[in-house]
Amino acid sequence: MSRPVVDYDALTEMDDPDVAFLAGSDDLEIRSAAGERTKSASSSAVGRSALRRRSPSWCSSAWLWIFLLCLLVGCLVITLGVILYRRSYDKAMRVVFSDGLENSSAVLMVWKKEDFASLTTTMTMTSWEDLVDKTTAAPKPALVEKCAGLTACYSQRKRLPDTVHPHIYHLNLTVPNVTHGAYSGSVKIDFSVSDTVMLIVVHAKNLTIDISKIRLGTKSESGIDGWILPSSICECHSLDQLQISTRHTLQPGTAYQLEIVFSGVLSNGAAGFYRSSYLDENNKKIFLATTQFEASDARAAFPCFDEPALKAIFRVRLTHHPSMTALSNAPVKTSVFNQGHGSQTTEFEDTPIMSTYLVAFILCDFVKKTQKTKSGVEVNVYAVKHKLGQIDFALDTAVKVLKFYEDFFGIKYPLMKLDLIGIPDFSAGAMENWGLITFRESMMLYDPVESPLNQMDQIAITVAHEIAHQWFGNLVTMSWWDQLWLNEGFATFMSYLGAEAAQPQLSLWQRISIDTVQVALPLDALSNTHAIVLDVEDTSDIASRFDTISYYKGASILLMVYRFLGPSVFRAGVSTYLSKHQYGTATTEDLWSALDAAWPPGNVHGAKTVKDIADSWILQPGFPKVQAFQRPNARQVDIIQSKMVSMSHLDGYGPTWMVPISMVDSGGSVGAGTVASGWLDGQTTGLNLSSAEVKWFKLNANQSSFYRTNYEKANWDALTTALKANISSFSPEDRANLLDDAFSLSRAGKLSMTTVLNLASYLTRETHYLPWHSALPYLHGTENLLFNTEAFMSYRRWRRSLIEPVFKTTDCFHAIPSDISKRRFCINTFDEACNADLPECIAKAQKMFEDAEKNITRIPPDFHDAIYRTVVKHGDEVVWDRLWHRYQTTQVASEKHILLLSLSATKNMWLIERYLRYAFNPEMIRPTDTVTVLMSLSLNNYAARESVWRTIRRQWDVIVERYGSDSTISGVIRCLDWMTSEADLEEVRTFFRQPGRKLGAGALALNQTLETIDLRRQFLKLYSNQTGIWLASQNH
Repeated sequence: MSRPVVDYDALTEMDDPDVAFLAGSDDLEIRSAAGERTKSASSSAVGRSALRRRSPSWCSSAWLWIFLLCLLVGCLVITLGVILYRRSYDKAMRVVFSDGLENSSAVLMVWKKEDFASLTTTMTMTSWEDLVDKTTAAPKPALVEKCAGLTACYSQRKRLPDTVHPHIYHLNLTVPNVTHGAYSGSVKIDFSVSDTVMLIVVHAKNLTIDISKIRLGTKSESGIDGWILPSSICECHSLDQLQISTRHTLQPGTAYQLEIVFSGVLSNGAAGFYRSSYLDENNKKIFLATTQFEASDARAAFPCFDEPALKAIFRVRLTHHPSMTALSNAPVKTSVFNQGHGSQTTEFEDTPIMSTYLVAFILCDFVKKTQKTKSGVEVNVYAVKHKLGQIDFALDTAVKVLKFYEDFFGIKYPLMKLDLIGIPDFSAGAMENWGLITFRESMMLYDPVESPLNQMDQIAITVAHEIAHQWFGNLVTMSWWDQLWLNEGFATFMSYLGAEAAQPQLSLWQRISIDTVQVALPLDALSNTHAIVLDVEDTSDIASRFDTISYYKGASILLMVYRFLGPSVFRAGVSTYLSKHQYGTATTEDLWSALDAAWPPGNVHGAKTVKDIADSWILQPGFPKVQAFQRPNARQVDIIQSKMVSMSHLDGYGPTWMVPISMVDSGGSVGAGTVASGWLDGQTTGLNLSSAEVKWFKLNANQSSFYRTNYEKANWDALTTALKANISSFSPEDRANLLDDAFSLSRAGKLSMTTVLNLASYLTRETHYLPWHSALPYLHGTENLLFNTEAFMSYRRWRRSLIEPVFKTTDCFHAIPSDISKRRFCINTFDEACNADLPECIAKAQKMFEDAEKNITRIPPDFHDAIYRTVVKHGDEVVWDRLWHRYQTTQVASEKHILLLSLSATKNMWLIERYLRYAFNPEMIRPTDTVTVLMSLSLNNYAARESVWRTIRRQWDVIVERYGSDSTISGVIRCLDWMTSEADLEEVRTFFRQPGRKLGAGALALNQTLETIDLRRQFLKLYSNQTGIWLASQNH
């Protein structure tokens, strides 16, 4: 509703020149000091200024009679108003006033008749305490504005004011029927201010606010003392804000309470307060209500101060159907059946002080299993009834991880319960809501009979990640989203320590460099990367920061710090950081300060601090390329750093990093030599080899630091010779690192493909899974690059030649290896042999599949992925339909995910188009899985690429509506990373850069994809012929 326009020409005058009644009404105009010019939104809009005092024209008797008549009518109206006022305090006299404050005018409610009598004595006041009604009658604001457009809002700031501090939320929600989705609620927010305040701003998004019931009052221990009268309220949809203006100045030292009544509808997406569903054992659809608030969707469930630093206690009460179990962050306090309404009201204990994005509440009919930790914490894992047998591994991991973290951090978990729950529709992998962690089902459920080893890995790491957040993020929260890495980088790093402690048989700590450093380096090499700590304001910018840099580069830097500090110093510093900032917020500076306090002096030359070392990695994008040269006939290796850049970008000195350098060499004989270490502080440094006669040397031992290493051709050749002669000369981590560096340097135009392919040829002798785990993405990626070149078929033959001898000498089917490393090696070998179209592998997969269909044998779970993909790729529509039916009916989350990926391997164009239609049909494939289908088809299936690109263009509006507000949309854009030509580049650029094209949170991903396509184009121009010549020389 827009502000009412006053007809100034209709005003009549009284003896007091500063008060005027609106003609024919009981409304007054209160003017500021005489002659002071004021401006209002409404008056300026129509070009009017404040009224000036007129000189009455008493010489005319007609005017005198008109004046007396109007005065009489006015008195009668006032008398009638007083009578009505006495009958109902809900009827208030409106006063139009103009006080000159902030050049604004507003409509104010006057609630007591004695206030009206005193108006003539308060015309120039700047303090409005007299307008606070000390009764408890509920005020109703007089003016509500929709504030269409940002400029119409009272405040245009994207961030909330830092002067209002919430303390307690009293949140009441009523959800009568989850199936229908409508709900109502109220929230009372106890708060204080740190400065004088006349504008209260809270977040609200897609909610219906009952403006007439907004109440703002002063509060004491006995309750509300009096109401502060709102002057106007702006629903600023552009900023997801409800802006409440009051003429009473809120003062520091006073307790206040804001009450808002609202209603909403459960979202059909996977954010905010939303509705999910599943099929029970009788194929009946069952609905549940759940939440996902990170980063900025708590405001879509209830009005709140939705910023991470504005932490408070939450008292949650849910009224719901009695058949539903109600869950929230804290344990249940009371649960009462409402006889008259047939509903149940569940009230929860107070939460710890926490951020809004960590609030969670769920209504479901799930069942649970429970264990207690030695410290008395009740750990519950919830799932749908017929999947209860799949939660034991997650429960066991959670109990052990919780104990490990309590010991490691030296701080007890602060709640008495920790719930884990698998949600059928969930966009992220999991969410760390304090005391109520939500998971995608495939990240929590493990079937001992049907789930593969990598499912166990994923669950252990994910559970450990989310429980780490109970300290990093929940107990100590980042001050703002630019510090997101303190949450996600820390949880990612700690998840490997936690998973190793809980499930040591999986040897997950050995994988940390491959899973974090090797994942983050390629993206951070792009010019369209970003620093770990980077200013963000818009919600779309916040969503885009939930990316590889925040998670995996953040974890990589912590791994580097952990290794140069040592475990005991790192642990002591982290414990100090958490203790000092618990229940509050922190910044990167706070972390470095705590680690420095725990680090004995004199550890690094030049008296460097952790901050000195780490800031270069955190505050600037990218990372160094370290070039190493051995001096002729000398023991010294000269080391030079420059920023890692790609292709046409020239190496330059530019920024530097303080790099921890470690080195291994041949030691003059076969076998690992002495490890040397030092610091690269500035452009250059040097390290001494174990002797002048070493045959090879390698930097970044076990890939413990975040950089690429390049060598002279002679050392690359020596490394290759040593690998082919005796792979045990290097640790598995170092072999994996050599492959990772070589392929990546070639992609950047820094190392010839002949050197890389020569090095990778040693894989025919490789029997450890780590180097294969590093090599496989590059082997597949290079094949994708060469798809439209003459070298493609030659490359496929060479790739097949690498795996063939390994496959023929590896037998993994008579018995599952007891050694985890060998078991992983078997999985990688069979997977790569079938991907490379090795005939023996294809035949083996097809036979095992048919035998399983005839119930002759069972397929070992570790090989479901490779076998399903192979039979789909080389099979017909009948095979595809069998697996599609299995996808629709299986109740095993890991099996469902494997089938979803495997179905994308078909080469049948009709099936590809059919699968794409299913991907956008919520009745066939959940919207949370649509992007998985698109990515699998586009990046792993040559036949499907163009179809996926057409579908993305055709469905772009749907994609933006579904995924535009979170990082999922980045995955859709990355589906185009396969492109290689100038024409491809221009086509993508033209589509996405069309005027009015919405990108949501995908703007950064688009820039990265455009750069990736261009780099692929340049790679082919530089290396395709060279690669073809080398392959021909190897008889491929």
